[in-house]
Amino acid sequence: MLNQFRTASRHWLFRVFLIALAASFAVWGIGDIFRGRNSTVVAEVGGVEVTPQELDRIYQGEIQRARQIFGPTFDQNMARSMGLLERSVGMAVGDAMIRAETARLGLGVTDDMIARSITEAPAFRGMGGRFDRMVYEQVLARNGYTPATYEASLADDLRRQQLISALATPVPAPEPLVTLEHMFQGEQRRLITVRVPADPAAIEAPSDEVLATYYDANKSAYAIPERRAVSFATLTPEALASEITVDEAALREAYEAHLDRYTTPATRQVLQMTFPDEAAAKAARDRIAAGESFDEVAGALGFDASTIDLGDVTREQMLPELADAAFALGEGAVSAPVQSPLGWHVLTARNVVEGKTQSFDEVRRGLEEELKLERAVDKVYEEATRIEDSIAGGATIEQVAQQFGLDLVKIDAIAADGTDGLGHPVARAPETDRFPALAFSTDQGATTPLTEWENGRYFILRVDGITQPEDRPLNEVRERVVADWRAEEARKQASERAEKLVEAVKGGAALAAAAAGFGLDVETPPAIDRRGQIAGAPGAQPQRANLPAPLVRDAFAAKTGDAVAADTGDGSRIVAVVADVIVPKAPEGAEAAALGARLEQAQSQSILTQYEKVLRARHPASINQGLINQMYPAAGS
Repeated sequence: MLNQFRTASRHWLFRVFLIALAASFAVWGIGDIFRGRNSTVVAEVGGVEVTPQELDRIYQGEIQRARQIFGPTFDQNMARSMGLLERSVGMAVGDAMIRAETARLGLGVTDDMIARSITEAPAFRGMGGRFDRMVYEQVLARNGYTPATYEASLADDLRRQQLISALATPVPAPEPLVTLEHMFQGEQRRLITVRVPADPAAIEAPSDEVLATYYDANKSAYAIPERRAVSFATLTPEALASEITVDEAALREAYEAHLDRYTTPATRQVLQMTFPDEAAAKAARDRIAAGESFDEVAGALGFDASTIDLGDVTREQMLPELADAAFALGEGAVSAPVQSPLGWHVLTARNVVEGKTQSFDEVRRGLEEELKLERAVDKVYEEATRIEDSIAGGATIEQVAQQFGLDLVKIDAIAADGTDGLGHPVARAPETDRFPALAFSTDQGATTPLTEWENGRYFILRVDGITQPEDRPLNEVRERVVADWRAEEARKQASERAEKLVEAVKGGAALAAAAAGFGLDVETPPAIDRRGQIAGAPGAQPQRANLPAPLVRDAFAAKTGDAVAADTGDGSRIVAVVADVIVPKAPEGAEAAALGARLEQAQSQSILTQYEKVLRARHPASINQGLINQMYPAAGS
């Protein structure tokens, strides 16, 4: 609730601006002035420091947003793989950059501004819909704030809001620009079209002479590419894990150490009414005991539904004085009055979920595999170092495989695309583009360095032989050559017919008459807009016309009566004549206002885009990558 309030207090462009800054950092990079220094600061921007807590708050917020899309199983490993950590770092640095800029400009916040923001916030209202100090302190405590820390944070928000709001102050779009944009985007074309098919099946098979000539001209397309014979061995955590044993004591120690992973805490949705004295709380409880519902009593007493609902909470998220009472309640039960430093409370519980802990026997197998893999990851890096030393000492790949117990695999032929050169996959080859890339960048007889391709997985390979590209006899690829020749001939015929249709229209003939000469029919599809979408009723779901984008583009550059043509993507062609240009009426009323608002928003975003470039130059940023790596270690590290 509190985070929602604070988000709402910022201009809508604030998050857009932070994401834009984060993206710019990804492109341009951020220097690292902390290398070799021990610092507890995540980043420094123009004299403003970013703390680990600030970064973590942003990162956890990004993860929570992702969970709303991908579900509750979305974890930090998935977040890392999707780049959310890097984006969060960029957003944290961007926020610090804005703070540095507000300090440079000397933007100030008065006590009255802070007080007004707090007292007007719906999150802090109590009975009667007015600001309630007790509610304020309770909401802050539940969200990990003290009044001092929250008000300092709110002051930063208000300074940011001054800056962003000033930049994003709407500049009304001139009426001529609104009209021009509306006329351009709303213009439509009604077309008459004819499809000129490319049908390879209708093309007679070529003579042997013609086919041979075509094959000779395109021989390289049918050749077997260069291939390489290689020997390779892999080093992976999974292979080493099978050799590792974990004793019972270690398993039980790991279980106890990570018991929280196997424990689902008890939760419940807690609702509360808070009163200044016990008598008022007891009177409310008596009304419920007499038959009124909790919600009916709360509504009658003027409590706002959004402020009494604490949401689904665990015991640890409750005030200590209220936790025992709340978690002693069954589904729908109502507590007796309970006192806390904030007053007297009457509580009810809903959506009660009892806590559960999986037993050691339930998780034993999975835990054992996990510990084996963890130890195997450590062993992989130790083995990798030893293997590199062995290679540096002149050991062959056979000797390395024998010494370290690796399987030595031989591949007779692998092409640069990772296949066997004939389009078939190569069995047992590591599934990474780095494998064929290294095979084709290594000399014959040479052995590559030990190369990591992902998550602690390594391979080493030697190029045993090189087979140069080989032309394949026509009789081996005859069917493929015939199919390609027919397809090309069909495309040529379709293109020639389409050109004749366009020339006929230019000469004054009607498209229907010209098309009839080829036995083709014309079509009159619905009018389309510049996006190639069929013009429909206002509010209707747009449908895309079955027309290629180049044809739509050329049709909107043509005049009434002009003919244009384009390829459909399968070798066929489509010819279109512009039958009518439909010009929309000038926008009026709500339509003009909505378009003007969109143009204003686009202008605001453009201004912010330019301003972020200025900020990057004005406030250089540096990050402490070492500390970030410690805070969020990659999987397996």
